[in-house]
This record gives sequence, C-alpha cells and structure tokens, in this order.
Amino acid sequence: MRGPNGISEMHCGFCGLPGGDDRPLLGGLGVMICGDCARQAARSFEEGTEVAAAAFESFTEEELVEMLRGVTRQRPQLERFQADLVAYMRSRGTSWGSIGDGLGVARQSAWERFRHLEGR
Repeated sequence: MRGPNGISEMHCGFCGLPGGDDRPLLGGLGVMICGDCARQAARSFEEGTEVAAAAFESFTEEELVEMLRGVTRQRPQLERFQADLVAYMRSRGTSWGSIGDGLGVARQSAWERFRHLEGR
C-alpha cells in the first residue's frame, strides 16, 4: 500500500505535533501517536484512567479549542489513508460495491469519489 508523501505530513493524534526524525510516529488505520504520548498513555493505564466524560469537564475553553484544532489537523491525514486504502483495495480487485459498503455509501458514490485512484 502506498504511504503518505512523508512523515512530516503526519501528526500525533494525541498532542497534534508533527512527526519527524526527532518525533517518530507509530500508528495504524490513519491514526498516529508519538513516543511521548504513548509513554503517557501507558502510565495512565498503569495508574488507572479517568472516564473520558469526566476528563472533558476539567478542560478550559482554551484547552477545548486547542483540542478541536488538533482534531481538525488530523482530517487530511485520515483522508490520505482512506484514499490509499481504497487504491490498495482496488489493486486487489475489490469491487466498488464492497468499497461503498465500507464507506457507508452506494457503489456509485464510492466510484465517483475515488475513481481517480484507478491504476495508482
């Protein structure tokens, strides 16, 4: 499967910082995590995690705005991964109907959106 153009285009899905030689990223299904966030997550699991809804209550408006910015930065990364996955599936002979099922749209809609990927 073709990967993104470069790691500098990908961001950690937790802190939102870009990947690079000094911040390697690990991930799957289009979502990435940097080493710092992975270590923090591991500590949280060891110490016991807060319920997500309760954690949100403690955030300030500014923190929530920054979180929204981070989520928004993830969209292009996820869209690239989605396109790469569709191109890979088509290269394996997956039908547009099956791809549409995976996307939650009709076969025709899937074809219209991703037909430019044929032969990529």
